[in-house]
Amino acid sequence: MRRGDDRAVTVQIGAVLLLAILFSALALYQINVVPEQNAEVEFNHNHEVHNEMQELRNGILNTGTGAESHSSSVTLGTQYPTRTVAVNPPNPQGTLETTGEDNIEIDASVTGDYVVDDGDNDEVPIDVESEIFDDGITTTGLVYEPDYNEYRNAPTTRIEHGFAFNDFGGNSVDLTSQPVVDGTDLTIIQVDGDLSETSSSAVSMDVRLKSGPTDPITIVPDNDDEEIKIPTQTPDAWNNNIDESNVTIDEDSDAEGTVSIELEADEEYELRIACVVVGDGTGDGCGDFDITEETSDSQMEGDASRLSGPEVTALTINPDTITKGEEESVEVNAMFNNTEFTQTGNTEGERGGVPIIDTNWTITEENGEVVDEGVLQLEEPDYQPEDLVDLKLIQNGTDNINVGDLESGDYELEVKSMDARGVWTSEDESKTAPLTIEESDENGEEQNAPTINQFDVTDETEQRGNSPNFDVEYQVEWTVSDPDGNLDQVDIRLYDQDGITVDSEVISEPNSDSETGITSLEDDCSTNEGTCSGYQIEIEATDSTGLRAISSITDDANGEGSFDVSDGNTGQVSYVTSYNDGSGSGDSYYDETIPPGSSARGMVSDFEDMTQPEREDPWNEFAILETESIPNTQNHDMEIGMRTEGVSTTADEYLIQMEYSFYEPDDSDDGDIDIVVVNEDGSELQRESADADISRPDTEQLAFELNSAAREEVQDTGELNVVYEREPGNYQQVLIYYQRTIN
Repeated sequence: MRRGDDRAVTVQIGAVLLLAILFSALALYQINVVPEQNAEVEFNHNHEVHNEMQELRNGILNTGTGAESHSSSVTLGTQYPTRTVAVNPPNPQGTLETTGEDNIEIDASVTGDYVVDDGDNDEVPIDVESEIFDDGITTTGLVYEPDYNEYRNAPTTRIEHGFAFNDFGGNSVDLTSQPVVDGTDLTIIQVDGDLSETSSSAVSMDVRLKSGPTDPITIVPDNDDEEIKIPTQTPDAWNNNIDESNVTIDEDSDAEGTVSIELEADEEYELRIACVVVGDGTGDGCGDFDITEETSDSQMEGDASRLSGPEVTALTINPDTITKGEEESVEVNAMFNNTEFTQTGNTEGERGGVPIIDTNWTITEENGEVVDEGVLQLEEPDYQPEDLVDLKLIQNGTDNINVGDLESGDYELEVKSMDARGVWTSEDESKTAPLTIEESDENGEEQNAPTINQFDVTDETEQRGNSPNFDVEYQVEWTVSDPDGNLDQVDIRLYDQDGITVDSEVISEPNSDSETGITSLEDDCSTNEGTCSGYQIEIEATDSTGLRAISSITDDANGEGSFDVSDGNTGQVSYVTSYNDGSGSGDSYYDETIPPGSSARGMVSDFEDMTQPEREDPWNEFAILETESIPNTQNHDMEIGMRTEGVSTTADEYLIQMEYSFYEPDDSDDGDIDIVVVNEDGSELQRESADADISRPDTEQLAFELNSAAREEVQDTGELNVVYEREPGNYQQVLIYYQRTIN
């Protein structure tokens, strides 16, 4: 009897087993590897938030000691790495909010007489005990609560009364020191405001000084029962951080949700109080802390009884004249003096005699408009009396200030400083220095972009016999020139159907008038359609100032085409230079002034990858524009601004080109992205649409000419402002490989 043939059954069983192994491996990867990697992302983000909360705390403390304002951002959530086969949960979010109103109670005996500004520049007496202490001081704190998917033991980060720490439920870890008690110096910073933000992106937080800080208020307790009670969610964090050399912590603090700081009888303390506003606060809840100590001269008009703030004794700018395009920054050095004695020995010109703690510089135009401002870094000079340096009564201030974005013209730079009383340098004791920005050449003439004089492209592609394989080859004869004689580099590139750079040549010739050459560009292609479609041949010339010219030709590689420069998209090219996603990012490309301004929503990653077209990997080398969740809904939307600077103002036509894809395809109309050309105020001038029906590694190219309104805006400003908009819908990532303007 003949036995049947079982070989086909064996093959089927092997295939089934192979598929089972593959799916098992994918399942194990999803179950084990993905959560571990995501947990690492969340852990690293949590450490980043700790640093940002420390910065926010420092802003509250510095503003409360006299700085006018402070701005910082907190990145509430993060995003997981993109995955090819595995699936991520939704990107984690976090919440930053105020903790509600609580009362600071002060029971202490004040010595000395004090006056307060009545709002009309007159000083009236104030009873600090009855008018400030007896009413209590209503304040709030800030808390950050993450909502991670994997890092489930992440701490809650709190800021209470200028003290930042991580709260792990039963334990706490300090992020900063507490400022309330420092020996016999006491500091109370009232915080007024209402905030509640939940997001996966960054939120900006402004801290503004509303009142104070007071002059030191002298307290000498009559007995050991006098105390200061501050509310807290975590008494242990405070108990472990207050030095009890000059105060005592009440052991019953834990049960009351407060920290009771008992003052010692007959000890002399100095108390300062200020109020700062955060979030949507109006400052209506702030006390009146513009309090100074009354002196024998307190009846003088205005605030003459207060000793002057620090004097600016020296200021230099080096260089004081720069040329646009050649230099970007100037070095500023200043010296400040706040000593409490004078050369003459009389009171005229005396200062506060307290440490210098802050500085301010401003750059103004000839009409007085402030165009830039910042702070100098304080340093101790090494050529002054040691005791004055140690007390920080004489300080140097220095910084390298970037002025490359200023227009040509004459400016004035002014510096001031502030001491620990919150008193700034007076107008007549600040110093100014002139600053001149010159055009990039002696005649002030506009620099010219290079010119593509010759771009002859011949298709020499050959098929390998009767096979589906082709040897793609293009011969390129080219000539480029530069009227300013500063041609720097020539790039000749070949892109395949997916926009990948498959061959290229770079010629670097610094400061030449013109260059010419012949370049061969090659690729291998396999197709059954008889032609390899969609190749793009491109030449780009760049001068030493960054101006660029481009010409590009698209062809189906079949050995028949012949083209010249008139067949391509040719002209000066400008790539996108900056963005605004509303995150407050410290990225050098970030610019919050780009439309839509403060209304910007979304998140931009790897922006630099969209500022040039060349790439070698379809899975990477693109910018990611991510939608942002809409609070209290399941929807996400986007409104991200992009700006292209340095666009020629003399062109008759402007062609906008971009290459894009999506992380996930979306066939619905809601999934599409609108590219909206706007003016400087954000008003719409033109709208185009990018269909969301593709995903990487496939890409689409969108090209459109500016209409008359958009064209006139670019001609007036030399800038192109574009907003990427997406209507509310599912979460989406838009991948932008490049965006450029050809004219």
